[in-house]
This record gives sequence, structure tokens and C-alpha cells, in this order.
Amino acid sequence: MSIVFLIHTHKSLEQISRLCGTIDRGLAKKHVSISHNGSAEDRARIAAFRGVDRVIPAIGGRGQFGLIDAFLGELRRLERDASPYEWIVVLSGQDYPIRPLAEMAAELEQSPFDGYLHHFDTTKPRNLPPETIDWPDHEADKRYYFQHTLLKRDSPAVLRAAVTIPRRLLNRSRNFRLDTGFGLTFGRRAPNPPFAPDFRLHGGNAWMTIRRTAARSILRFVDDRPDITNYFRRVLTPDEAFLQTIMANDPTLRLSTRELRYFDCTAAFLGQMKTLGPADLPRAFASNCYFARKFDIDRDPAILDLIDAHLAKASAVVKSTERAQEAEQGQL
Repeated sequence: MSIVFLIHTHKSLEQISRLCGTIDRGLAKKHVSISHNGSAEDRARIAAFRGVDRVIPAIGGRGQFGLIDAFLGELRRLERDASPYEWIVVLSGQDYPIRPLAEMAAELEQSPFDGYLHHFDTTKPRNLPPETIDWPDHEADKRYYFQHTLLKRDSPAVLRAAVTIPRRLLNRSRNFRLDTGFGLTFGRRAPNPPFAPDFRLHGGNAWMTIRRTAARSILRFVDDRPDITNYFRRVLTPDEAFLQTIMANDPTLRLSTRELRYFDCTAAFLGQMKTLGPADLPRAFASNCYFARKFDIDRDPAILDLIDAHLAKASAVVKSTERAQEAEQGQL
């Protein structure tokens, strides 16, 4: 069974190299594609890293539809090339394995599900843990019931302060929004949003693990419903709703809400989840997840070394157990 890793990256080539090398050492049957938001020179360097099979330029930026375009483009290429993959894992360049990847492959091979991703129905009451992704109703309304125009890609503190008063005044209206969470954007309420009782808006985590059946379901929907795809091109943070909504509304797919990667949104600001440090590792290791995010080796230079030491011990335990099982079977 082959697993495709699609990794969205934008910084720290050293950390990208560490991630790809660890994946390469952990799995034999895999394909690694990197979508990198950087220079052509950086992409050429990444292409030479151990375990990297393909590097493409990133499309768009944070909170924009470009992340989805890169994802869809890779799905179409894999289908066109008749790639033998069974699962696709979406990561950022700041993710890192926290369990042996052979264990993940073994679980996925026996899985009854078509996808693992944190997702939720925005039309129903929910009581999600504070560390997971969720939005209050007014946030869902602003993000997905308005069509937004990007005025400025970045929203530094000076800009956010300068537009505080006009933003607050404009946002008191029913039909207009000014937002600085993902760049500076101006939104108008959509006259005919596509959501209905038989096509409910779902939100969730953009970092997901899905089977090929789910990938093909997504491509069929995009081909059959360009109107909805184009609608999502002008919402805020489409990566936290578009794919989730497609899959959750497909009755042929069986989705698990179980997370295969650990993260902490408890103190998220402007969509940025917590950067994990050494003190967070025990909780991450205890989560039973296979990956965790996000890590920053510029902030904690030794953080990946600590994880590698943990992985080495875990792999040794796995190998010891396998040898014991083989010896027992030989005696039988």
C-alpha cells in the first residue's frame, strides 16, 4: 500500500529536509510532493532533499483557495499518472511524525474509513474541546455567507490598528464586512449561498488523511459543481470548509472525526495555532496521533532531536514485539 504526502511549506528549508528525511526512513512505499511558497532557487534545493519526489510552486497564500488548488492539482496528476496510492496525507512544513509511520500505514491498510479529519456540522449544536478548530455562529456567517475581495495580502498590527474603527462600524451592518484575520478583505453578503438542508456547511481541519475513494469524490464534485467551487473561491479560509463540506455531504463516504495529528488551538490568534515546545511533547505523545504540529526549530533548535529520540525508542519496542511474535509463531 502506497501513501502520498502532500506537504505545504513556506519557511525553514532545514526543517522541511528533516521532515522529508524522517518520512523517507519511516516508509518504503510512499510519494512526497512539496507545494512551496518560496523562490525557484529554494524549490530547486528542496527537490534535492532526501525522500522528495516532486516540488511545485505554491498557489496563493494563507487563508486563500490556492492551498485547495494545489491539492486538487496533485489529485488530478495522480489520477492522470495512474499512481498506485491508496491514501493521501496533507501536512504543513511544520508537522513532524511523533509515532513510527509503519504503525500508521498498518492502521490505514486495515481501516474501515475513507478519511480521518476533524470536521463538524455548522448547523448543529456542538461542544468541541477548546484545543480543536471551531467557530461561533457569527464567525461561520462572516466567513462562508459572504463573498470577500482581498484588498491586501498581509495584515500587520499597524494596519489592523488603523482600520479598527471603520471595521467595527462596517461590521455592524448586515450586508458588509471588513476583516483583517487573513489579510485585509472586504465582504458582501452572498444573495444565494449554496447551503441547504441537503448540502450543509461543514467546517474542520485542513490537515487531513483521506483514502483514494474520498479524493475521487472530491474531483467528481469539483467537475460537476463549478458553481459551488467558484463560490468557495471568495469565502474566507476555504481550506477549513470546502473539502470538509464536499466529503461530509457524500453519503457513500465513511469519515472519522478522529485526529491523526496533534495540535493545540486553545490560544489561537488570527488562525495561528500554538507552536509546540518541549513541555508540550508528553501530551502530544500521549495523544496516540501519528503527527503533531506545529514545530519551529528556530525557536526550539533541539525539538526535533527530542522527537527523534522518542521515535527511536518506540521503533525499538515495535521491532522487539515483532521478533517475539515471530518466535512464538515459530514454536507453534
